[in-house]
Amino acid sequence: MLYNPLSLTTQFTFDMAKDGAFALNNFLQKKNRLDALSWVDSTAGPSHSPQWTCVCKIDGEVVATGTGSQKHVARDIAANQALKILIDNNWA
Repeated sequence: MLYNPLSLTTQFTFDMAKDGAFALNNFLQKKNRLDALSWVDSTAGPSHSPQWTCVCKIDGEVVATGTGSQKHVARDIAANQALKILIDNNWA
């Protein structure tokens, strides 16, 4: 099944920059593949200013990585990258 990025855009009416993890979860849930998603989260730096790195895995394979000053920001970055990759590769 081929996906038209324009029709996908209309399905997600929220700000994907803020809600990347939500969009990725919805995408995978519609495919009945939410179980394929896993995350590896880590921090570096001082506790008052951590740098989060979140790795998005699909079926155990690294698909995308995001970094940010907050965990949810890093996850959203990685999720947006992963969603784009999945759509571009017609992942089913």
